[in-house]
Amino acid sequence: MKKLFLVITLLFLPLNLFAQEDMVTTVAQDSQYFNLTLTQVSQSVINKAVKYRLEVTPLKDSAKTQILWEVPVSFSVTEKHPEYVSLSSGQTYVYEATVLPNRAGTYEITATVTSWQFDTNYTNTASQALTLNDSLVSQPVSSDYQMGVILFTVLILLISGLAIWGSVKLTKVIMRRTKKWLTPPA
Repeated sequence: MKKLFLVITLLFLPLNLFAQEDMVTTVAQDSQYFNLTLTQVSQSVINKAVKYRLEVTPLKDSAKTQILWEVPVSFSVTEKHPEYVSLSSGQTYVYEATVLPNRAGTYEITATVTSWQFDTNYTNTASQALTLNDSLVSQPVSSDYQMGVILFTVLILLISGLAIWGSVKLTKVIMRRTKKWLTPPA
């Protein structure tokens, strides 16, 4: 009966996560040079890294456009794109970066896009607030992150169970061979 209750509980525990609406924070910034959309995509369960997506729609052609991610000193950022890119007017480009937090609190994540021209520069910026709790989990917690935690826990339990089962089987085989080896000849 206890096993049945445990199985039913484990099956229905994640269902309340699907009832919640995902809160994807998006910040759109329009100007006469660039239309920027900064979105927090996901957070890693393993190392707490937060992934951001920047959608850039240039309104002018630019052969040399610089994309900079500005984060607090206590963070590290890994860009998934070159610093300088070439953009054509009217097309939408998607660039991603991963931010690795080291401290709890509320911080500002900023993406700056600068078009370097021979006579002037055009700049637009999109920024977003990132709130982290003491466990470095982005607030509010997304259902994707909660499902990832559940799947990660189940994976660890499964690996532990397989390791215990394998060690029991290996011990039985070793005990049989040791007993046979220690038996004196007849």
